[in-house]
Formats: sequence, C-alpha cells, structure tokens
Amino acid sequence: MEQYPELKKALMAFRELLIEKKIPTSSIAQYRGLLHSLRKQDFWKESDARTLIKILQPHNLVLNKVKGIQINDLKISSDFKSNNTFFNQSSYKTISYYENGFVVNFQYDRLIVNEIRKIPGAAFQADRSWLIPVTSVSDLIRLKDKYDFRVGDSAKRMMHNINGNLEASYTAEYIELNLPLKKQLYPFQTGGVDYTIRNMKVLIGDQMGLGKTPQSIGAVIGIHEKVQPAFPCLVVSPKSLRYNWKLEWDGWTNKKAHVLDKKLFRQLNRYLELDILDVGIVNYDGLKTLFLDSIDEYLTPMLVSPKKKAQLARKRELLKKEFKLYQKNSKNQSLSKEDLEKWDRELKEKIKEYKMKVVKRVNLKPEIKLFKSIIFDEIHECRNKNTLKFKLSKAAAEGKDVRIGLSGTPIVTGPKDLASILEILGRIEEFGGHYKFIKTYTDMKSSSFNSGTDQPMNLRELNTKLRSLCFIRREKFQVLKDLPEKFRQIVNVDIDNQSEYDHAFNFFQDYLNTLNLSSEQIDRAMRAEMLVQINKLKQISAKGKLSAVKNFVEDVLNSGEKLVVFTWFKDTAYFIKNNFENVVSITGDDSDEEIQENKIRFQEGDAKIIVCTYQKAYAGHTLTAASKFLSIELPWTSSYADQAEDRCHRIGQKNDVDCYYFLGRNTIDEKIYSLIDQRRNLEKEATGGETEIQTSVFNELSKVLLKK
Repeated sequence: MEQYPELKKALMAFRELLIEKKIPTSSIAQYRGLLHSLRKQDFWKESDARTLIKILQPHNLVLNKVKGIQINDLKISSDFKSNNTFFNQSSYKTISYYENGFVVNFQYDRLIVNEIRKIPGAAFQADRSWLIPVTSVSDLIRLKDKYDFRVGDSAKRMMHNINGNLEASYTAEYIELNLPLKKQLYPFQTGGVDYTIRNMKVLIGDQMGLGKTPQSIGAVIGIHEKVQPAFPCLVVSPKSLRYNWKLEWDGWTNKKAHVLDKKLFRQLNRYLELDILDVGIVNYDGLKTLFLDSIDEYLTPMLVSPKKKAQLARKRELLKKEFKLYQKNSKNQSLSKEDLEKWDRELKEKIKEYKMKVVKRVNLKPEIKLFKSIIFDEIHECRNKNTLKFKLSKAAAEGKDVRIGLSGTPIVTGPKDLASILEILGRIEEFGGHYKFIKTYTDMKSSSFNSGTDQPMNLRELNTKLRSLCFIRREKFQVLKDLPEKFRQIVNVDIDNQSEYDHAFNFFQDYLNTLNLSSEQIDRAMRAEMLVQINKLKQISAKGKLSAVKNFVEDVLNSGEKLVVFTWFKDTAYFIKNNFENVVSITGDDSDEEIQENKIRFQEGDAKIIVCTYQKAYAGHTLTAASKFLSIELPWTSSYADQAEDRCHRIGQKNDVDCYYFLGRNTIDEKIYSLIDQRRNLEKEATGGETEIQTSVFNELSKVLLKK
C-alpha cells in the first residue's frame, strides 16, 4: 500500500505551480530543505507529512483551481502509522528512487557497506545515504533480496520499468496486438506500438526509414481500444508533411483525418459533434495561427550571488510593478508612441542592470483541450527551449495523457536537446527537471568516465533511464535483415572556376586576419558575417561543380535509373530543373499540394529526377523509386545528410542505395565534410543507437579558418 499517495500527488502539483510561477518561490524559502528531502524519499515520517499539509494549506485556492486538489480534504491516515515505525528502529533499511538514481538508507552495517562498495557507480552522499545508478539495478536487487530492504513505490516502479521496458526498447520480435488496422505492421513495429501503448508519453526514435508514422498511429489506436479514450487526436508536423499524415491515417485506419485550416477550425466543434473528425493535422506554425490566444510577458530574476540578490530585491520588486504598468499603458495606448519607446528603452536598461529577463508564456484557445492525444512529428525541431515553437508545443501537450514524439535524430546539437523534448512529453521531472538534466548530462566537467574509454558514464545512465521510461529506438541492421545496403562515396571534383574561388577565399582570409580574434571571441554579429562569407564560398564551389554534376546525371539517366538530388541552394536546384526533362521538385517554392503530386509522379510516374532542397525535404518523404542519391552541396549538420539519404534507404527499397557527395577539390567543401564526418560519437552513448551525434560544424570550422 503506497504511503500518503494523495499528499505526494499534491506535492508534485505544488512543485509544478512553482515552476510555472503561479506560486511565488519566496513563500516556501524556509521549507526548501524539507520539500527537497520529501521529494527524495519514498518513506516519510508522519510529522513531516503533517508539516507538508501546513505548508500547502495557504495555497489551497490555487491548487484547487488549477490542479483540482483540495488540501483541506487531505488526512493523515492511521493506516500508515504502522508503516512509519521503522523510522524509530535502529535496523531500518530502505531503497527509494530520486531523479537520477536509487537512494539507499540503512543503519550502519559493515557487511552491507562492503556489499554496496562492490556495486559499479555506488556513491556515498553527504546525508549518509548511498546513491546507486540505474545501470546497476541488477546488483541493487540482489542486495535488496539478501538483506531484506524495504523498497519504496517510486523505486519499485523504476525497477519494473528497467526490467520491463529496457529490453523491449530494442526488440524486433512480433507481438500480437489485435488492432483494427487496414495493413500489417512489421514485427519490430508491433514492439514499438506495444511499448508506446504501455507508456503513453513516448519518444519513438527509430532510425530514419523504419516507419515511425504507422507505429504512432497504431499506438493511438491501441491506447484508445485498450487503455483510455485517445480521440480526437492532434498531429503536429512540418508544413510539407501535413498531407502525408492524412494519407497515412487514411491508409492505415478508418479514422476521419483532416488537415486543419482557418475555415475548418471555426467549425471544429461542429465537426466533432457530427463525428466527422477523428484526427486533426496542423503544422508547427499552425499552432500559432489557429490555436494561439495570447502571450503573457513577465519578469523573472536571473541567478546571482546571495549578497547581490539581497541588494537587488527591492529594486526587482519595483521593476516588476513598473513592467506591469508599462504593459497596461501599451495595451491601452494611453501614451504617445514616442513616450512608450522612451519608456521601453529605460525598462530594458533596468532589466539588464537588475539581472532580470523577460519570459513569455503562451495561452492557447480552449479548442486545444478538445484533443485527447497529440503526436509531434520531427519533434527535434522544438529543441530550442527559447523559441515560440517550443512554447506552443509544450502548451498544446499540457493536460494530455497521450503524447508521442517522433524523431530519427533526437539529438542534433547534444544531449541537451533531449531536455526540451522530454519537457514537451511531460517526462522531464522524472529526470529531476530541466536544469538538473542539463547539469547531469551535458556538463562534461562533472561527468565521470569509464576506464579505457573517453565517454562519460552518465550518458550510459541516460540511455538506460530513457529506454526504461519513455524512449524506443531500433536500427535498420537490427530489425530489417533484408534491407539493402547503403554505400557512401565521395567524388572529388576539380571546379572549373578555381580562380574565382581562390580570389573569394583570399578575400575572406584577409577579413579573418583583420579580426585578430579566436573563435571563442567572435560575437553573434561577426558569426553572422562569417556565415554569409562561407556560404558565398560554398556557392562558388557549387557553380564550379555543375559541369561534372551534369555529366554524372546524364550517366545515371542513360542507365535507365531514377535519381534523387539534394541541394542547399535554390539556384543549383533550378540548374537541374532547367537542364533535364521529367524533373519534379520539393523546394520552398512548391506548395504542399504540388509536393504531393510531384512525389506521386516520381514514385509511380514518368519523372526521372526529383530535386530537393535540404531545408524542405530532408525528413518525412519516401523516395524509394530511386536507389541513386546525389548531394551537390553539403548541409551544415550530418543529421540533414543522413535523413536525406534515408529518403531512399527505407522500407520499400529493393536495391542497394548509392549516395554520392560531390566535393570541390581544394575548396571549403573538403573541410566541412571532414568536420561533419568527425563529430559522430555521442548519440550512440546517450540513446544506444549506432547513428551518432549531429552537430553544426560552424564552430569547428571557425577554429580551422581562424587558425587560433
């Protein structure tokens, strides 16, 4: 029987309100130690439970209004008194779970201490407890059984998740699901559907081309059939993939899927009443245009020393009041434009001086609550916590028990990307919150390393915990034994405008020399200028490769094969379209409807070439009619390159896929490709996959070019 379940639920709700700034943190300053301790322990003293009720009572109104929790109704049940007696005994032995490990408490016993010291990663804490990493759960279970430890509910759940989910997150075995689907899932896809049904808030991170879309569709169907209502469902995807999603829902189910627009949105309630909409599909920008109601701005303090905090306290409070007054006057337009602009400048100076920042909170229209489940396609696009896209996505997901994220490259710039994804999926608190996650898994200074390797142990722990709670990822080589191979080939080309390139490069090198700065010293404006200059070099190199590209394309067409071409610049895409017949495209100049028609024509019709820009087509499209892939210019991250290749190398491909990268000899192409190829080793540790971390090469390229 769980100890104080309603009170523990109230504590978690209270913490969420503190994070959301709906309760001032100053109101609990004197109780921080106790609240932290209660979150860390599964087993509470009765006196601490009673104190917690006293702490929560002044906030009863907001807890009841926002979270539906009535503090005055909470009682300390006599059923638990017997459960608390061990706190007064000298022989108590307990195991709890807290944030990133198991917490072991016991009265000193030399034999137990000797046993714990043998457990890999065990660490003695300042509060005289022992912290055991999740990677050592099997050793901990043996210790528990041998010395009869009492295991708390959160620790039991985590042990169960590790034993039940960890292996399942890798599985390719068939699972009988008995779901009303029109088509047959692959055996490994049934495992993904089953995992998602059981865990509901899940990141499906299968390698590109393994069919994450049908797995998410099957999971929503399964949850609706077996667990709880999951329809209507909202799908949020990149703009170019909205109609893809409609086709997938139509192809796999009998559910009525619609792409949402302004006209349909105005009649959304009517559609639901008439039972003619089960699935709504919207792009990320559509969350803003259709669902956004308002954006609130408020001031929040930045971290400073305790002494500085005390000095600024009064000024900060006055500034908050002035900020609200400014917002009121701006809204009412009670002051002239010139006066408001002057006031705005003064406020910005004070905000900077008082070490504060403006935080935006989005409020969505009530229609978002009509949807009982939500799917985020290419969820890694929300990785930047400071963007409106992230804030809208998080707000759209709030209150939904079923949240599914899809991404073949969940890590783009580093493990910190996962923090934002986990926050949207409602899982970040299980990792100790956003700040704790960043500190634990991205601060290399605090990371311990395994002997004989250069990889931090905590990334292995992250992989174990992710898969135990909410993450599933399989690689092609694991699950599709018969999938053809993929080969990558570098084609070095002597560009036919070398003198033009050399002139531009020397000019750029002179510019860098005048800076006389290291890469760490370059500010944002300088980086932007450097990026412009580097792109000019890439464009000149691309122009010099076009004659060689033309010969290559002609050879492919003469052999009777189709070809997928990826470019970074639109001018290059137009070169292909203007020089060859039966060419279709996926670029920013094509509408969603045109893209859909172009894909059908390429996959099933007479189109021999499809030319794509990386920004528009690197994800979500199936182009398996071709087994030849050509990249004329390099993207900035290898995630773009890998995903682009896998438009061809995916389920449905019957031939080996040949990927050709044209690099200008003695140009910046060679440096960029080399850097991309080098930075490929962290994601395997963090997610347990073979695909490696995809990071922008700009910073590394800056170091090479600056030679500092």
